[in-house]
Amino acid sequence: MKRRINNEDYHAIQANIEQIESVQINIKELIDGINERISTMLQESTIGGCTLGELIDQEKKETESLHEKLEHIAGENEDYLLERSDTWHESENCDLYNEWLEEWLDTQIDLDNREVIYSVDGNGLENIFELEIEALIPDQIELPDQSPEGN
Repeated sequence: MKRRINNEDYHAIQANIEQIESVQINIKELIDGINERISTMLQESTIGGCTLGELIDQEKKETESLHEKLEHIAGENEDYLLERSDTWHESENCDLYNEWLEEWLDTQIDLDNREVIYSVDGNGLENIFELEIEALIPDQIELPDQSPEGN
């Protein structure tokens, strides 16, 4: 039974540990450098004078503005329905209006479900540090007519 690791084995283990720690330090420095480059690239890369972060903020603001407008219009349309007479509610005009209103509600649902997906993705274990930035852009949405009469 051994009570002690011989000097040769002990020094070999120490050398292995030192080598592993050295490689780990190099990996960390490399990752830190890559992250700095990515950060710099994201800050410096522009389209139309805007960085990616600015474009994402702009998209969020525009989406919020659109939702506010659609909610306002939906409220006005509901008020319009409530103001109409019973006779009107039984007419073809009411049917046309309700179909048109349904198209707008469907459009609002489509807009609520519309999102651009931003992801940063690794390409497998072999290329763990190779990054790919993707933006999946949804299909365009066509607005219904501006009025139930098709105008």
